[in-house]
Amino acid sequence: MDNFKKIFDKISLYCLWFAISAVIGMMAVTCFDIICRSFSIAFLGASEIAGLLGGIAGSFALTYTFIKKGHIAMDVLIRNFPRTIQNKIQISNNLFLMILCGVIAFESIRHGMELKSIGEVSFTLQIPLFPFVFGISANFIILAIVILMDICLIFNRDAVK
Repeated sequence: MDNFKKIFDKISLYCLWFAISAVIGMMAVTCFDIICRSFSIAFLGASEIAGLLGGIAGSFALTYTFIKKGHIAMDVLIRNFPRTIQNKIQISNNLFLMILCGVIAFESIRHGMELKSIGEVSFTLQIPLFPFVFGISANFIILAIVILMDICLIFNRDAVK
């Protein structure tokens, strides 16, 4: 189990660096657009690029945030419950979240296949959209596996005690 945890920690770190790169790219595009506008030069597609990078940044940061428990949790509400009840609540929340991530991944793959088959591109720059949708779906698959691993760790923690 520790080997899987190390592997997914490393994968989540790569996802985080990808998300950070997307945010930096968004900032660069926005700054360049502002500079161009101050000289009355049009930077076509700046909002398109920023939007696509925003989707990448938002989705790829989720895995690292989940592993580091950086999300808003219900710890304040369930902190006073006995450990067994806390674990049951955490497992049920994780199961729901894992199913939700699986559904999002599946629907994203379906949508990406549809975008690819019809040749959908962005409006201004004509960038194919399906690679972005497939990237987001791949990240949700990784997140679902990480959540499953977290559920296994909760069961393992209970078995040790």
